[in-house]
Amino acid sequence: MSITGGTYRAEVFAPKENERHIELRRIAATKLQNFTCHVAGHGSEYAFIGDVKIRFADHETTSKFHEGPDYNIVKGHLTTEQITEIERGIEYPRIARKLAFAKHVGLTVPKLKKLLTTDCYEDVCLDPMNYPNTMTQFVVVKKAFAVLKAAGITSRIPVAQERWTAEDYAGPGW
Repeated sequence: MSITGGTYRAEVFAPKENERHIELRRIAATKLQNFTCHVAGHGSEYAFIGDVKIRFADHETTSKFHEGPDYNIVKGHLTTEQITEIERGIEYPRIARKLAFAKHVGLTVPKLKKLLTTDCYEDVCLDPMNYPNTMTQFVVVKKAFAVLKAAGITSRIPVAQERWTAEDYAGPGW
């Protein structure tokens, strides 16, 4: 089994008509959360926003090897009440990538760097197993919002950070 898909890419959220999961993607983009959509081998589709897991399928049963979804939608769509509940439960992440955060507040990364103080950043090792000494600088969201508010910057633009994956059962990958 292999999983195909890329990395997250930060882009201003601009949905097109008839796209899948527009409301879920809008919620994720509004709160700077990653949105992942994964199509499992037997046709179930999983949408992840932060820690929330939503399953869309044409059958009731879920895998005994994985934790169950927060929302299990069988042969249907999320209701307005469920979407509202999900939206209320999604918060901003503690830290965010600089580019995504800059786009979210309507700035470029160089302009963002000029406005934020050093305590608005945190160095994170994204791959400690392979690159233990390589750090990536992330923005501490709450601190950055406070600094930007003091500077008069209050705009919030939805930024999509999405990844779409699918399982492939064409045989072992070796």
